[in-house]
Amino acid sequence: MDADRDLNTSFKLLLSNPSLEGMEEIFVIADRATADFSKFIELLMNTELWKSLDYSNNALKDLCKGLSMHIQNHNQSLDWEPNYHSRSHFKDVCVALSLLLQSQAAIANSSAAHPAPSISSAEAWILLFCAIGHDCGHDGTINTSPFELEKKSISQIHHWLSTTNYPLTEMNRLMSYVEPIVLATDPKNFQTLLKKKIDQNHRTDLMALLMVEADLMASMLPVRGALLSRNLAMEWNQNYPAMAKLVNSTEGRIGFLERVQFTSPHSQVLNISAIQKTHIHQLKSSHVHSD
Repeated sequence: MDADRDLNTSFKLLLSNPSLEGMEEIFVIADRATADFSKFIELLMNTELWKSLDYSNNALKDLCKGLSMHIQNHNQSLDWEPNYHSRSHFKDVCVALSLLLQSQAAIANSSAAHPAPSISSAEAWILLFCAIGHDCGHDGTINTSPFELEKKSISQIHHWLSTTNYPLTEMNRLMSYVEPIVLATDPKNFQTLLKKKIDQNHRTDLMALLMVEADLMASMLPVRGALLSRNLAMEWNQNYPAMAKLVNSTEGRIGFLERVQFTSPHSQVLNISAIQKTHIHQLKSSHVHSD
C-alpha cells in the first residue's frame, strides 16, 4: 500500500466533501500503514498538508521525528502496551489533528465578516509535537489526582528534549506551549476548556482546543469509536471492571457522545457535530428497539 499517497488522497477528498465514510476510512488507512510509529510520522509528514506547513529552519520537524522514534522504541520494549493508549491511538490523534488543520483552507476562504482564528505553520508543528507525545509513557491507568498522567507525559517529553542538542531557551519556549496543551487533554478539564473564550488573543487556548478535539475525534466515529471503546474496556478490565463494562455498553457510549462537544471552526468544516448527533440518534433508536 502506498500509504502516504492514500493519506494525501483522503485528506483532499475530505476537505472537498467531508463525509462519515471518508473519516472512517482515513483512520483505517493510517492504522494499516505501518506498525512502526516513527515510520508512520514520516509518512504523515510527507503528505501535501505537512509539506505545505513546512518552513525554513523548522527544527520541530526533526523533533517530531525524534520523539516519535523515542516512543516507538519505548513502547516496543514493553511487555504490555495499553490496549487503548497505544501507538495506534497516537496515530489516530495525529491523523485527526491533520484533518482539523487541513480544514483551514475552507476557513480561510470563508466570507464571514469576522474570520475564525487560524493556526500558523509554526503552531501546527507544535501541535503535531504535542499530538505525538501527549500520552507518552501512559500505563493504562486513570488519574487519581488532576492532570496526574498528563504531567507524567510532559515530564517524559521534557526529559527526552533534554537529551537532544535543542537550545535551552528554545526548549523552554516549546515547553511553555506543550504544558498547557497536553494538560488540556485531561478529560475532567474538558468543560473548563469549552468555557474559555477562544479567539486570536488566546493562541494557546485555541491550540489546546484543537488538541483535545484531535484526541477525541476517532472515538466519536460509529465504527472506529466502537472499536476504541472495546479497546478501552480491555485496558480498564483488570483495575476498573465496572468502568470497563460501562464504557463498552450502549449507555456508556451514548453518555460519552453527549458529553463531548466539537466547537472549533475547524471541526465545523468537517461536520463533526452533525455526525455526532446522527450517531447518538441511531444508538438511542437501536437501544430502544433492543429492549
